[in-house]
Amino acid sequence: QGPEGYVFGDLFRHVWHVVLSAVPGAVPQGTPALVDEDDHAILDLKAQRDQLVGHRKRMEKMAARDHEVAEALVRQGAKERAMLALRKKKQHQQLAVECEAHVAKVEELITNIEVTRLQKETVDALAAGVATVRKMQAEIGGVGNVERLMDEHADL
Repeated sequence: QGPEGYVFGDLFRHVWHVVLSAVPGAVPQGTPALVDEDDHAILDLKAQRDQLVGHRKRMEKMAARDHEVAEALVRQGAKERAMLALRKKKQHQQLAVECEAHVAKVEELITNIEVTRLQKETVDALAAGVATVRKMQAEIGGVGNVERLMDEHADL
């Protein structure tokens, strides 16, 4: 698993599914899709998060470089240019902070989607369980049938 929470195979499976779905007859009809729209959405969100993290890192590097340039300009006596470099540094730092906020929102969205998916699976499992219990109760015939059987057993 990668440091960003996804496995390389996720991307490979996505590409493979797209390629196979474009070839007629490559995927048999009636075969359930291994990757659904929710998986694509999560994969896209994780890719977006990775891009935002990369952009934030670039902004942090640019801010550090602007700081070094400002120090060098101060030593050279170019105060106006040093002030400009410091303003650029502040802009880059602000952009890095904004990127981090966006990363946090995307991660929260990914988490919400995954938790909601688990909740849906739980509700579906509960519904299947209730249906199974009702089916079994119908097969038994209810309380009246059980009492009748008990009475017959007691008569023996």
